[in-house]
Amino acid sequence: MRNAAIEEVVSTLKDEFNIDMEIYQVARHSAKALELMGMIAMKKEVMKAVVQNHCIKLPPEVVKISSVICLSKPVNTSVGAFEIQDIYHPPQIIWRSDETDTNLDSTTSPDVAPNYIPSQHYGYIPYVWECPYLKFNDTDIEIMVEYSAMSLDDNGYPKIPETAIDGCVHWAVFKHMQPLFMMGKIQPAVFAEVTAWKNQKMNQSRNKTMMRGLNNNTINRILNVLTSFDRKRVNIDA
Repeated sequence: MRNAAIEEVVSTLKDEFNIDMEIYQVARHSAKALELMGMIAMKKEVMKAVVQNHCIKLPPEVVKISSVICLSKPVNTSVGAFEIQDIYHPPQIIWRSDETDTNLDSTTSPDVAPNYIPSQHYGYIPYVWECPYLKFNDTDIEIMVEYSAMSLDDNGYPKIPETAIDGCVHWAVFKHMQPLFMMGKIQPAVFAEVTAWKNQKMNQSRNKTMMRGLNNNTINRILNVLTSFDRKRVNIDA
């Protein structure tokens, strides 16, 4: 899905509503609208860091942490059995036939061996997230953090999914009109209309995003259900 810049919302407010709003205000209103609509443009990131003084600092745009893995204390799995974070992993075996032996007695001919290749295993480690810091029990260890972050442009403003532009614009219009209404400069009927527009456009933005998330196969299945009078059911007798 294409992402738009904050400048697009700024220009729409100016061209369609004659509202000249500072870009930082538009960015703040757009971020709130995206949060309310559940449509924040996200990206996946992975970073390596060395824990110092029992903590590391994450970028401010981090929204969700997927995993934190310790890279400094690998466990060698070439042993017969190993234990990682209190989970016991017994060795598994395979039978390898001896092609030179015509005796197929399973007690003498086959060979028993572990069926895994010795490798280095890295374990998940506990942490506490006190934004923007991750805190650990250990220090001076190397870790890898996988996280989801808000997608920002070069100026540090949040990017806007193209399906959310109308919702962000009408939320900004609503926030612009709200203090004027409270000061009695806008009639209640006018403000009610602005509120209705805002709700409608934000709902439409959500619906557009949901439809963009469907691929052609899913849409085809939905159409088959909606238009078929002889719906086929799996493992159910007619």
